[in-house]
Amino acid sequence: MEAINACPHHGFDTWLLVSYFYDGMSSSMKQLLETMCGGDFMSKNPEEAMDFLSYVADVSRGWDEPTKGEVGKMKSQLSAFNAKAGIYTLKEDDDMKAKLAAVTRRLEELELKKVHEVQAVAEAPVQVKLCPNCQL
Repeated sequence: MEAINACPHHGFDTWLLVSYFYDGMSSSMKQLLETMCGGDFMSKNPEEAMDFLSYVADVSRGWDEPTKGEVGKMKSQLSAFNAKAGIYTLKEDDDMKAKLAAVTRRLEELELKKVHEVQAVAEAPVQVKLCPNCQL
């Protein structure tokens, strides 16, 4: 609202500003906005919609940044939930170590398979003639 008030010479109608704003929102943000106003945001007249957006801007200023304590609490709750559900989360370095070990095992399997394939081909004696010019 402050930006609109700062530049009133742009002359956009309120309904057009609301429409631009709403159309620019992600689907999850539209869903949140609709939920907050009881599912009738698009049926509001332009002034009511602008007033509601101003209200949402005022009350949502601190929503995006949880405190460190809240983050720690959320992580511990998630870990407890996952443990109950039979899902275990790994630390990032443990996860990378596990992935590296899996890739290493797979590479070793492929190398062994390659050796066996070559041995299977080379079981019969092979006559090799050297090139008289380069001796290869």
